[in-house]
Amino acid sequence: MRLFAPRVDHDKFEHAKSFTAWGLSSWLSLQSYYYLKPPCLLDIPADPLPDVHGKSEWYGDIVLNYPEDGNHYMTDFGHGMKALSELRVIQNEIGVMCFSKFEDSKKMPWGAALHIQAKLETWYRGLPTQLQPRWIVHPSHLLLHCEYHAVLITLFRSQIYSEDGGARSLTQNQLNTAQQVVTEASVHLESILRIYYLRHSFESYDSTLTIFLVHLANLTLAPIRQLEQGPASERKDTSEALLSTLILCFNGLYEQSKSAYIAIVMLALMRKQLSAEIRNTVGRYVTIEEPESDTESIDETNFEYSQPVLSELVLPGASLSEDPKTWRIKHLMDDSGKILA
Repeated sequence: MRLFAPRVDHDKFEHAKSFTAWGLSSWLSLQSYYYLKPPCLLDIPADPLPDVHGKSEWYGDIVLNYPEDGNHYMTDFGHGMKALSELRVIQNEIGVMCFSKFEDSKKMPWGAALHIQAKLETWYRGLPTQLQPRWIVHPSHLLLHCEYHAVLITLFRSQIYSEDGGARSLTQNQLNTAQQVVTEASVHLESILRIYYLRHSFESYDSTLTIFLVHLANLTLAPIRQLEQGPASERKDTSEALLSTLILCFNGLYEQSKSAYIAIVMLALMRKQLSAEIRNTVGRYVTIEEPESDTESIDETNFEYSQPVLSELVLPGASLSEDPKTWRIKHLMDDSGKILA
């Protein structure tokens, strides 16, 4: 079909091919990035995405009409699609740098990380008014910003830690810079998810929402474990703030698990990472116990065969420099500790 070839004509059929090419490119970039596998595509479609203001009809739009409200609300689909497609191109570049067919993972040099960061910041500064932090409203807009901050977190956490969990060969200044980026992006990610919850709740299914909830939960569990080892040296409000964030994440996973099997799996995986004390605390606010009915239970012994695509997914929050095998769902479920048992 020559979807990625330059368009010669500009008729309806050629428009459909170009639109499909960018949709496919974004989807494959997403799959590569979150499965930590080599990108299927090394090149983007030959024709760039048109300017939304000049060719809004190329994108079309989606109009929302809420019950008991006679007003119609535009979602600015064109701006959202263009921004997300451009972000996926950057994520695909990360995949080219880090994921190889011949080795499990490649460590990204510090200079390459700064190069990607510069591209991300240029993308962020270039967002149209409708997608800037002050004006975002719709779920897709909020999740777009979640994606941006989550990429920054993954990018620089991978710089801080090597495969054995120790510090990498960075200067102290580089280490401080990486830690600052991770801290700021983590705060932003949490803030956006809280806004998402307050404006839209977590009840409606969204395929990427589960990813960000698990990512934030993993970021929160690390300091909670440190508190459990030496809680006397930490302030009580710090512990309460971390628990509040963890409860937010588990509440979202529970709500999403009503609609998506992946959320059921993620909820089970995250539940088994909690200590008995933390599990009891979270359980006072969120239903996190294992399902009682056979229809809702997870058969970890046949999971890899019954869900071959899902089983290859990497738990959100894994480092780009780590062996992805240890973070794939099928490995976590088959671990010697029987994480879902």
